[in-house]
Amino acid sequence: MHELGIVFHIIRTVEDVAKENHVARIQRVTLQLGEVSGVVESYLQDCWKWAAAKSEILPGAALTVEQIPAITLCEVGLRDGLQNEKTILPTQEKIDLLHGLVDAGFKVIEVGSFMHPKAVPQMADTDEVFKAVGQIPGVELRALIPNLRGVQRAVDCGCKKVKLNVSASRQHNLKNLNMTPEQSVAGFA
Repeated sequence: MHELGIVFHIIRTVEDVAKENHVARIQRVTLQLGEVSGVVESYLQDCWKWAAAKSEILPGAALTVEQIPAITLCEVGLRDGLQNEKTILPTQEKIDLLHGLVDAGFKVIEVGSFMHPKAVPQMADTDEVFKAVGQIPGVELRALIPNLRGVQRAVDCGCKKVKLNVSASRQHNLKNLNMTPEQSVAGFA
């Protein structure tokens, strides 16, 4: 019965966040479950009532379960996998890999990133990959961007969807983008 484990995880997380924010009482928790999760909601509710009653901040708190459609997977190998490789693949090999991912059935693919070419030379040709491939019916092609210059590069090469890169970790964001998370977000405000 993995429902009890799920409940314990939720309660620990809620208690930690409540403590950080000086919250003394929680009345309701909403859990979104994918339609293919395999969780039995009646078991989950029974486990919740039992475990929440033992919590200092959750006794009597309701658990609302919302079903969400199946999860969409985004293949990030062309960006996340290749950006860490010492060998820079030629543009045509990236295009061939992209077509292979499409043939394998991926419907959402992160093609690359629009970081400064000096910072991530493995992604310097993301523009050319997008231009060569164009739009593929039934497939969403996207890219990672660090700033507004990245957005402009995406627009210029025909990329229709971008993902803003902001880390919740200050240290990680400074290392990757040379700015704080607040500065990253402010750059898009």
